[in-house]
Amino acid sequence: MPRRRESALAYALRLLRIRPRSQRELAERLRRRGYPPEEIENTLRALREAGWLNDREFLESFIRGHLRKLWSPWLIAQDLQRKGFSPEEFQDLLEELWDEENAWLRLQEHARRIHSLARNPEAFRRRLWGFLQRRGYPLEVFHRLVRAVEAGEPLEE
Repeated sequence: MPRRRESALAYALRLLRIRPRSQRELAERLRRRGYPPEEIENTLRALREAGWLNDREFLESFIRGHLRKLWSPWLIAQDLQRKGFSPEEFQDLLEELWDEENAWLRLQEHARRIHSLARNPEAFRRRLWGFLQRRGYPLEVFHRLVRAVEAGEPLEE
């Protein structure tokens, strides 16, 4: 006996239990699963009306989560654009949530941890540069951190 196909709403709720998703992402997942456009729109409408689907909340959660992981605002913006958001949709929120002083202190703390674990200056620089590159920081931030850590300067704001 063939298995009954899960409703679009049940599938969408299952996806939302895993993690927050944008309307675009959820619509794409439903489309790829083969649900007809009308059922997808009805499902998205029902989720919005119930308060379970809100792009503003998704953006805030996404940005906060990536800032906690020390992603640069530039990289967060790139990722949101890849997800289909325009800068007009997220730029003000990103600027509101970005705390440059706090990020700089946290980057210094992380650089000091890397320095304390590195066997030599080259290993420290290589690991720090890799970390910063993966999070979208420019070379200038790398140089500032290296100078601060290798000079043993106190944490600065």
